[in-house]
Amino acid sequence: SSLRPGDLVLIPGSDGSLASPGHLGMFIGEGLVIHAPHTGDVVKVVTFKSFTAEGISALRHIG
Repeated sequence: SSLRPGDLVLIPGSDGSLASPGHLGMFIGEGLVIHAPHTGDVVKVVTFKSFTAEGISALRHIG
C-alpha cells in the first residue's frame, strides 16, 4: 500500500540488508522525508526519491 505521513522509512545497513538498518527517516507526505543525516547535523527534509536511492523498506505502526 502507499506510504502515509508518519510511516518510517528504513535504508539498508552496511551488509546491504534491512535486518540491521543503516538509517531511518519519517515520511511526512507530499513526497518528502524528514531525517537527521548524522550526529551533530541539523534535521533535514529531503525528497523521498533522494532518500531512498539505496533501496528501502517502510513500516507503519498500527494500533
